Amino acid sequence: MKMYLYDEATGVYVGEKEAAIDEFTSLCKGEIVYALEACSTWIKPVFKDGYTTVWNGREGAWSFKPLPTEQEIQDALEKEIEAWMNSVVAEKHYDSIDTCIARYTDSPNPQYAAEAKAVKAWNTAVWDKCWDILAEVKTGTRPIPSLEEVIYELPKLEW
Repeated sequence: MKMYLYDEATGVYVGEKEAAIDEFTSLCKGEIVYALEACSTWIKPVFKDGYTTVWNGREGAWSFKPLPTEQEIQDALEKEIEAWMNSVVAEKHYDSIDTCIARYTDSPNPQYAAEAKAVKAWNTAVWDKCWDILAEVKTGTRPIPSLEEVIYELPKLEW
């Protein structure tokens, strides 16, 4: 018997698999009983072009969520990359990339000025790489990468 799996956080359909027999319950009932795992259902999902199939636990049914547009995916990745970059400069106690560059590029403190210069160069290199990745996606030479895949490919900040 098949069970249909969904992501615990989002409810998005992730696949199907054969359910295991629940030996104890089967023995007690005198018939074969299958074990339903967490984040799964016996209800077969339905699919619709342009939509993601999502489990709605309250209604006990699958529903549809429109797929994000290419622009929505790009905007979300840009926002996440910006947050990641800010977290990297936060390791040196800077509020953000923008404040690091704006406040310290011309600092009389040589260490701060050097760090701001490094951050500015890194910022440019990161976004250049992001635009290269975007161009590859748009020409069809690569699929849309996950955030983790993009970050892995990005240049590292050299202080």
